[in-house]
Amino acid sequence: YISGNVKARGRSVRGLFSSMEGAGILKIKNGVLNSINPAAFATALARIETESELNSIVDGVLAKGQMSYGDLDASFTIDNGLVGTTDLRFKAESVTGQTSLVIDLNVFRLDNEWRFSFDDFPNSPPLLLLFTGPVNAPDRTFDAEGLREFLVVKTLQDSVNRLERLEEEARQRQEQKRLNEQNAQPGRPAPSANPVSSNQPATVN
Repeated sequence: YISGNVKARGRSVRGLFSSMEGAGILKIKNGVLNSINPAAFATALARIETESELNSIVDGVLAKGQMSYGDLDASFTIDNGLVGTTDLRFKAESVTGQTSLVIDLNVFRLDNEWRFSFDDFPNSPPLLLLFTGPVNAPDRTFDAEGLREFLVVKTLQDSVNRLERLEEEARQRQEQKRLNEQNAQPGRPAPSANPVSSNQPATVN
């Protein structure tokens, strides 16, 4: 559903579009975005560790399926044939996001960006879906560069954490071994489980 007030002047269709000005609202009910499945992608993202695996799930998981994002209300403006909306927010399974749209009626070209932030990875940068080109047949591309850099850093951090954990476990084993050897020395009494306080005399029956 589109509603608005628009005015234009010109002696040709192109002239009308290039002079078009106005504003309006756009309402989408039960919106669906095809050929993208962020919920399945989020599940797969939690299991991968390398860049090559990321490329695999972008092509093999993310681009298959569809995303339902419910209702979307947006305002738009038109200035000299340039239609624009910004910061449209949506919520879908496993993701929240924003989308923006610019259509140049002078050349019938659009630029549409979708930004997906994953609920299970609040510190990761968003995944981008871009539509660019002719209005009737725009090119569609995914931009996962930010996620790729995040994954590299996450993998390095996980490796450091794993190494630190192994070093701590080895240190604890070494300390326990030292204590065991110390307690096993001949003539050395084992530590009492309930030592008698030095401030009170021991009771002898």
